Amino acid sequence: MAYDDYDSFAFFYNKYWTSATPALMEKALDMLLFPSLPQDAAILDLCCGTGNNAAMMQQRGYKVLGADGSRAMLAYAAINAPQVSFIQADAREIDIDRQFDAVTCLFDSVNHFLEPDDLVKTFQKVHGLLKEHGIFVFDVNSEESSIDAAERDFSAVEDDNVFILTAKYNKKSRKTIFSVTMFVLCEGKWQRNDLTICEKYYTEQEIISMLHMAGFSNVRISEGFQDLDIESFDGRIFFTAWK
Repeated sequence: MAYDDYDSFAFFYNKYWTSATPALMEKALDMLLFPSLPQDAAILDLCCGTGNNAAMMQQRGYKVLGADGSRAMLAYAAINAPQVSFIQADAREIDIDRQFDAVTCLFDSVNHFLEPDDLVKTFQKVHGLLKEHGIFVFDVNSEESSIDAAERDFSAVEDDNVFILTAKYNKKSRKTIFSVTMFVLCEGKWQRNDLTICEKYYTEQEIISMLHMAGFSNVRISEGFQDLDIESFDGRIFFTAWK
């Protein structure tokens, strides 16, 4: 994972991917996390991206710190959530001198860790950053949703930007390869960026095993549509782990 790769994607991610997500995530967290937290709980939003979910949690009265590896993503986060503090950090190596009541890692951020060892390192860091009995909530794509995503192309054409995304799913490697072509009109000239983004599908048992390796013993799985009744999250699997 190279966080700099996400910098050129930040403008389009902020523009096209984030508008509806916080309300849906809020509904999920209303069932999985918020009822178990004190009113002024401290939450670390890991891989926070452009800060939209961090803003939602801050507006509910929680003390939120957002962390992401992409400098450009964090620039948008500072605009979207001006009351939230943000730090640039690699989730696998993050080091903070305080602990949190909860850690979130949302919108299939976990699928961007392509090596199991990196995921274990991240889970270990999360475990160390949680207070005793703290809660870790994250979501991943199921294999069905990974295949479905690979069967859908996405594009957008506006006066000052053009965006084209195609994807392929490799069943053997269990990786979805997103090929992204982006154009932005800047000072009368079009600038092009090409980017490849990878996501890896992990089975539920693999993730549970990695959580146990990191020190979590109590883990609950919830399916976004069947268990949480969020139709847009069909195929999205939520994990809740307690320290």
